[in-house]
Amino acid sequence: MPRPYAPCAFGLHVCGCDEAADEFVTVANLPARSAAEARRMFHEARAEFAALEGEPCELVVDLCEGPNEQTADFPISRQMLDRLLARFAP
Repeated sequence: MPRPYAPCAFGLHVCGCDEAADEFVTVANLPARSAAEARRMFHEARAEFAALEGEPCELVVDLCEGPNEQTADFPISRQMLDRLLARFAP
């Protein structure tokens, strides 16, 4: 369930767009214990779940390496969200 935009400090932040409100929303946060763990999760998630060139994608996965530090991202389709959550949710 989308909620106001609020990324985690360390980990993966999945965001989308609330088109009715014309603003970004948080779909899920997948927290990590450190920036190093967040980077590992990000690289694994990107290799397994990133949308391929030309594929439709509605969501973005951000790498959060500290408070207010989103340093990389990749697109995913909404269909991949459940698999991503199953793989990385605490």
